[in-house]
Amino acid sequence: MGSESRKKLLPLDPVTFSNESKAVIDFIVDYYENVEKYPVQSTIEPGYLSAMLPDSAPYFPEPLQDILEDVSN
Repeated sequence: MGSESRKKLLPLDPVTFSNESKAVIDFIVDYYENVEKYPVQSTIEPGYLSAMLPDSAPYFPEPLQDILEDVSN
């Protein structure tokens, strides 16, 4: 990350951490309350995800809401 053009990573904001943690818990609770809506077996081909992964982790995270939408689709 030695580039001057990249933003400095900031420490974890406690309020953001609390809010996002609650959002993840709500997501899990909703899953368990509606588990009968989900297929028992995956409908995805094995290995499909590996071709979609980037070569390295991102420097800037996506918003949590975007991630939860990806997981639920």
